[in-house]
Amino acid sequence: MSRVIPAMKERLRRRILAKAPPVDLSRLDRVPDTLVWPLIREGMEPSRRLEQMRSTGGIHLLTSFLGMRIWLVTGDAETREVLAAGPERYSNDIRPLMGERGSTTDGDIGGLGFTDPPDHTRLRRLLTPEFTMRRLARLTPRIDAIIDEQLDQLEAAGQGADLVTNFSFPSPSG
Repeated sequence: MSRVIPAMKERLRRRILAKAPPVDLSRLDRVPDTLVWPLIREGMEPSRRLEQMRSTGGIHLLTSFLGMRIWLVTGDAETREVLAAGPERYSNDIRPLMGERGSTTDGDIGGLGFTDPPDHTRLRRLLTPEFTMRRLARLTPRIDAIIDEQLDQLEAAGQGADLVTNFSFPSPSG
């Protein structure tokens, strides 16, 4: 009996969510603190709260938000476990939560990391040829220019500049 009630609640929750209109996350005016805190740093170090979670290891349910469970994975072995478990247990597909933004004609929200197989597999096959050593070598001059630009901006920001804000974050998106 103790297993039946949670299973019934879960089935009911899924039915309700299946009938509910998608939640358009683009309309949120701010991201809830329960989703942001693992990204907050204390200087160059992760927050004490994140360090505590890392020390206990494992996979942590970070929060439940708009009907989805958000997980925090804190180690290599745990990451391998999550990746091996598959999308039935841990999903990256956020399209149902994107409202009109996620309703493009092909269903692509523009991110390989936001999809599950088989869409993830199809997109990955399309991208794999672009990551050969020969093709990446052609990008070296542009990568060098981006890094030089970001180093110049970091220097211009002066002492106390935030390495993440002024260099690490903008570099891959340059």
